[in-house]
Amino acid sequence: MIVLMRLFPKDKNDAEKIWKFIEEKMSSPKRRIKPLFMSMQTRSRFISLFVQTEEPENIGDLLVEDIGSCEQIVDTRTFPLLKLAFLPTPKTKLKKAKRYSIMLRTKPKDYYAAYKKVLETQPAQNTFIAFVAFLLGDFDVLASVVSESQKSVKEFVIKNFANIEGVEEVKIFPIKRSKLLISSEEWQMFQRALLYAPSWMTDEIKDTFAFGSYLTDEDIHLSGAMRSES
Repeated sequence: MIVLMRLFPKDKNDAEKIWKFIEEKMSSPKRRIKPLFMSMQTRSRFISLFVQTEEPENIGDLLVEDIGSCEQIVDTRTFPLLKLAFLPTPKTKLKKAKRYSIMLRTKPKDYYAAYKKVLETQPAQNTFIAFVAFLLGDFDVLASVVSESQKSVKEFVIKNFANIEGVEEVKIFPIKRSKLLISSEEWQMFQRALLYAPSWMTDEIKDTFAFGSYLTDEDIHLSGAMRSES
């Protein structure tokens, strides 16, 4: 079970304190929880913590006993990430890559169709999707998108997501920074177990994509999380 936890600070300064608090807490988790990575949204509106566990009760313990002890956190939201899938990434790296979280709200009857449409979206020249999942919270589908600029990602979203049947709202959240909370080797294994082969991955273009071989720190960064910070 993969869970996304959003931690909301009082202000920007508190966001930095929460970041350091989570770094320390996740360095030696007490329970059967594997921290994966965390990220901070631009403008420090919230910090996202991605964790893995086999027992949902462990999430409650983490929230109440550990995260709840941080005075700078004024609110939390917890969402299960369902059908998480990683996509192949272009071998040619973007010059100025930046990650964005794209959130889609859709009607319940269109959940799966919208998810599949996003999952099958073909990369643009300067923008591609790193992973997709059901969020089923305030928004229903999450896509982690890598792009050279905010202008490029907006154009990508308008072209590919805005007109999906059943989609009622799309929001773009630029990511300020991210950090792996597990080793690069563990992250690679985690990705490989969840790789998805989209229909556009044909024999004609497969040599231009790094499918199933996230072997470098740069690949790890472009697949949704930056390298570990020492």
